[in-house]
Amino acid sequence: MTASLRRALATLALTLPLGGCLGQADLDRGLDDNLRFTGRVMGFSLDAAVESLETRLALLRAFEGDPRLPLLEQHLGSAADLQAKLERVQAEKRSLIEENQRLRQRYKPPEAP
Repeated sequence: MTASLRRALATLALTLPLGGCLGQADLDRGLDDNLRFTGRVMGFSLDAAVESLETRLALLRAFEGDPRLPLLEQHLGSAADLQAKLERVQAEKRSLIEENQRLRQRYKPPEAP
């Protein structure tokens, strides 16, 4: 028996018993766990981004009329740019939350007995 034939038979012998170890319910449960976890991480991250943009806007508004405002705008961006970015992040947040909910519904694991 050649070495390649032995390797092929060994591989086949190892994979046959593993063929039915995971069922669709197991895969769906794992995917649901992953979607729930990544959805929460994404939510925290997007909340932090929104809060940061709102804070930058508030800081710029607090310095309206102050001669140092242009210096702040160099570092933070203009109020118009920040407002546009805030709106994009909020829209993307809604879109990502909806997509996460659709995926979780699609891969919802079966109810435990």
